[in-house]
Order: sequence, then structure tokens, then C-alpha cells
Amino acid sequence: MDRIRKTRQLATESASDLVRSKVKELKDGEGKVDVMSLLVKANLSENENSRLNAEEIHSQMRQIFVAGHETTANSVGWALLELCRHPEMQDRLRKEIRAKEREIQARHGEAGGFSAMDLESTEYLNAVLKVDLNAISLCILKQYFFVLAGNSTLPSSFFLPHSRTFGADDCIPLDKPIISTRGEQITEIPVPKGTKVMISVAAYNRTKEIFREDAHSFNPDRWLNHNQKTGQRIPGLNLYANLATFSTGIRSCIGWRFAVLEAQCFLVELINNFEFSSTQESEIVRREPCIVMLPTIEGELDKGPQLILKVSVSEKEE
Repeated sequence: MDRIRKTRQLATESASDLVRSKVKELKDGEGKVDVMSLLVKANLSENENSRLNAEEIHSQMRQIFVAGHETTANSVGWALLELCRHPEMQDRLRKEIRAKEREIQARHGEAGGFSAMDLESTEYLNAVLKVDLNAISLCILKQYFFVLAGNSTLPSSFFLPHSRTFGADDCIPLDKPIISTRGEQITEIPVPKGTKVMISVAAYNRTKEIFREDAHSFNPDRWLNHNQKTGQRIPGLNLYANLATFSTGIRSCIGWRFAVLEAQCFLVELINNFEFSSTQESEIVRREPCIVMLPTIEGELDKGPQLILKVSVSEKEE
């Protein structure tokens, strides 16, 4: 808790500094086109009733720090680690990216860059990203959800950050019945009013009936075989590739589209220009759940997040 408080304080101080610098830039006519500048500019409207107060705008900034960047950075990091462990996949992705780059340059000349449509049509890139969000960025869980009554301790596992609280006595239907220790078949779980339910993203994303028997492995090809069940449409869960990563419903991630584009752009630039390979440290990486899934080195948790890879410049063919 002390670390969380210190992190919150640091984030607030950074947000406050950013607000001051963005306000100064706008007054000096040097405003930039970035999400934080746009937020500050919108908040300087003439209608005082529509303005955010200091705490509110700092909260928005903190949300952008974590949800808008930290999540994408971690997902890209895990993808790079798996591409180091599977160099043939990294080579295949690099060839696809460069082939798409040549296609773009043939259309628009040397100045042409990847558009959103180009990123979406780069199939293996998206397969790598989907399997990263599907099986690698998340920890292994056996439970489909956690029912938390009263002040029970939250499990140290990866789940949606917002719990759902039952407003009335209800039942949670089970997709498949289970057999109790007394031999009874159970098809639903009764849940009393006020119970909080934490949804396990990792458990759903690794369901073999939906994402095939290799749901726990890094296999981008299963997203390219459209005859398989991978990513089949589940009612109410259709934001991105049928994954639970961005949640669904009224609490779904409002920035999921931006997050996907951001990860696509980073992977294109990094894999196109650099080669990544494993190190001794990367062979003993473990996952630490801390809102996002952080990479740490076995036995060096006190040093914080670490993902040590060997990086070299990738030569392009003339």
C-alpha cells in the first residue's frame, strides 16, 4: 500500500507539472497536437461549469498514464519476449512488415507510411498481437470468476479492475455443469445481494473450447486458420477478436481501438528496424500482477520491472 500511495503521489505531481507546461504552451501559442494538450485546451473553455477542477484533471492525466500507455507498453514487451523465444516467428513478421512497406511505397512513394487500414490488413502482425493479448500478457488462472463477500482479500491474480456488485439476489449460470463433492449437479451459483464479483480475463481468454487446445501457447497461426473455432463470436463480447481483454458492455474500454493501433505501430517500427534475441535474464522472467502484468527477473523482485533483451539493428535489403 505504501508503494501504491507513493506511486499515486508521483503520478499526481507529474500530472500537475504537465498541466502547467501545457497551459504555458497554449498561452505562448505553442500548443501541440497530443492527447494531454487537447485535454488541457478543452478544459480552458469559457464556460466555468464545464471545466474540470484540479483533482479531476489530474485523475484524467493519471488514467492516461496507466491505461493509455502502461498497458500497451507491457503488452508490446511481452510480445517481444515471445518473438525472441520464437525467432522464426520474428523473421516471418519482419518479412511481412517489409513486404507491406514496399507495397505502400509503390502506392505513395518513399514518404508513404502505414495507415490504419494498412495495419489492419497486415495479417500476421495482427495474429501476433491477438495471441499476445490472448495467452501471454495474462497469468494462468483456473477460476472463471471470484466471488468476494464482505471485506475478503482480493486474489493476487489478473482480473478486470472494476468489480461488479449484485443489486439483488441472483444466480450466475454456468456454461457447463459441475459436480459437487456430494455428487450433485450444479448449473448455477446463487449470489446474494451486495456480493462483489471479479471477472477473470485470463481464465476466459484461455478457455480451450473457444481458443483451441493450445490456448496457453504463443501460436499466432491459430488466428489465421478461419476454419477453427478461435475467436468465435460470443454474445455480448465482440470488441476485439472476441477477447475479454478490453471488457464489454457499459464498462468496456473506451480507448481499445487506440490501444490496438498503438501496439500495431510499435511492433511495426520495432520489428522492422531491430532484431531482438534472448538473454540469460530473459530466460528467468516471471509475471507479477500489479493492475498490469509486469515482467520481473526471478530473485530480483526488489529491483522492480525488468525485461532484458538483446537488441541489434536489422539490416534492410537494398
